[in-house]
Amino acid sequence: MNAIEQVKSRVWGIILAAGSSKRMGSPKLLLPYQNKPILWHVLNNSRKSALMGRTIVVNPYIPGLMEAASLPDIETVILNFNTFEGLSSSIKAGLSTVPKEAEGALFLLADQPLLTCCDINRVIGRFYRDKTRPLIVQASYHNQKGHPVLFHRSLFLEFNSLTGERGGKVILQNNKNQVVFADMGKSIEPDIDTVSDYENLNIYDRDDERFICVCKRYPYL
Repeated sequence: MNAIEQVKSRVWGIILAAGSSKRMGSPKLLLPYQNKPILWHVLNNSRKSALMGRTIVVNPYIPGLMEAASLPDIETVILNFNTFEGLSSSIKAGLSTVPKEAEGALFLLADQPLLTCCDINRVIGRFYRDKTRPLIVQASYHNQKGHPVLFHRSLFLEFNSLTGERGGKVILQNNKNQVVFADMGKSIEPDIDTVSDYENLNIYDRDDERFICVCKRYPYL
């Protein structure tokens, strides 16, 4: 059996897909990569992970984004009509959907198509490695901090104070002594913000073993 059939955690995934793509100049999540929209890869890889379920927060003012996000197996789609209020509004909208039985929430960026299910599972696995759950688990790429980031549900109320573009970095800073890191064992995955980023994306070959994800079951999941 593979890991998809073996186990699901009690961690809920929140995919942030409500940005305006200002630096790109066009809806970046709908741009094609490997014959699929960038967003599709994030949804597909998170589907294959140990997440118990997922919420995607989308910008309703971008034509076609809602349709791209509404795959049959996505549990919750949230339209953030308050995108003008900044990143904080999307984060709080996503957290409002996390079921009470979830032990934590893992935030994913919708513009990281190279992030694999194994990457996601490394962060989840680090959360479950110790009997006493850490408050925050952050991905670490050769000692460079990155995404995804997992927050224990005991921190959810702290997000209520966020405004504007203030996001999870504020919570990380406020609880910096409580952060543990999941070693991803590779260089940081790029997010796609500019035309140059998108052009560089196509140099990556998904048949390269770096991106082949055989999702394994971690013994502590």
